[in-house]
Amino acid sequence: MLAKSREILEQWSAANPKEEVLGMGTIIQTRVYDERGPARALLRDTRLEFIGWTANGEPMRVAWFEHGTIPRRRLGPPTHQG
Repeated sequence: MLAKSREILEQWSAANPKEEVLGMGTIIQTRVYDERGPARALLRDTRLEFIGWTANGEPMRVAWFEHGTIPRRRLGPPTHQG
């Protein structure tokens, strides 16, 4: 399901570039996978790559879309709305 969702979201993102959706991410919160041993850094079917841990020790993964680009430099400080 996750692999198909990524494909659909990537197609939507390419068709709607003004939305600036460059990829998708996930945080694995289940401990079921702990018993399997070390996890792969890249999950081939979803293209999700391990990028680090949350403050709670949960693995984070991101899949960047093929058309996703980033500027060469940060354009400015983040803005806070509130």
